[in-house]
Order: sequence, then structure tokens, then C-alpha cells
Amino acid sequence: MARKARLLLQQIAAMDHVGYEIQRCADAADTLLRLRLTSASGGPLLGSVHDSHVESMAIHARNAREFLLDKQADENATDLYRSDFTGDGSDWAPSTQASIDAAERLQELRFDTNTQVSHLTWDRVDRPKRAWRYTEIASDVTTIAAEWAASLRDEL
Repeated sequence: MARKARLLLQQIAAMDHVGYEIQRCADAADTLLRLRLTSASGGPLLGSVHDSHVESMAIHARNAREFLLDKQADENATDLYRSDFTGDGSDWAPSTQASIDAAERLQELRFDTNTQVSHLTWDRVDRPKRAWRYTEIASDVTTIAAEWAASLRDEL
């Protein structure tokens, strides 16, 4: 069954949600960087504040990654798909080397972002904790999002 075609006004409204995920990922990474810098200069690194921003970044990075990179096969889903924003329903994939490299790095972090969001899993217990590369994750998300957005200029 084909996906329901969306009106331009619906597509524009949906873009707010796509942008929200990308912006919140970047905001959380920025806050984490500032917390780390404050801590390095002698200020306190607040555990729960830090952890909240790591979780926020993981949630928004995962949502952005799923939208920008994951295979979108469920034709009946109500999720937003990249193909919802093209006139012919075609899919999109990163094509610049910068976006391809960013996509590979984000896919390597798939397990970490998924287990960071899902707290009650043995994977969090059994696997050593990874240091989060906040700015790299946010940069990768925005690099891919910028290429995707540029591909839509003729569509919307």
C-alpha cells in the first residue's frame, strides 16, 4: 500500500519536527561541551545534569539518525519518512563524502544511542561505558541533515 501523499502545508509543518530533533541534538551537545569545559577549569560537573544532557543528545541523535539514514520500509507507518518530502516518493541517501563518513560514524554509534535511551537492558550492564563524542555526533547529524535539506530545494 502506498503512503499517503502530503500537502505542502503538512510537509512544512512536519519540517518543524525534523528540525526540532536536529536542533535539540546540537543543543545538548553544546551544553555537554560547556559542562566539560567548566569542569576542566575547576567548576563542578553536575552528575545528573550531565547525564540528562547525554540522554537528551542520545534520544535526538537516534531520532535524527533513524529519519535521515534508516531504511524506511513500513508503508503503513505514521512516522515521518524522507520520501514524504519528495514529489515522487523517492528515497534519499547521503552522497557527499562528508555525509557518507558522518553516516558511517552515526551507524557505528547505533548500539550506544539505542542502549543509552533504553535504560533497563543488560547491554548497559555488560558493555563497558563509552565516552560520548558530543560535538562529533551533533556535527555528523547536521552535516547529513544539511545535505538532505539541500536536496529538497527543488521539491518544496
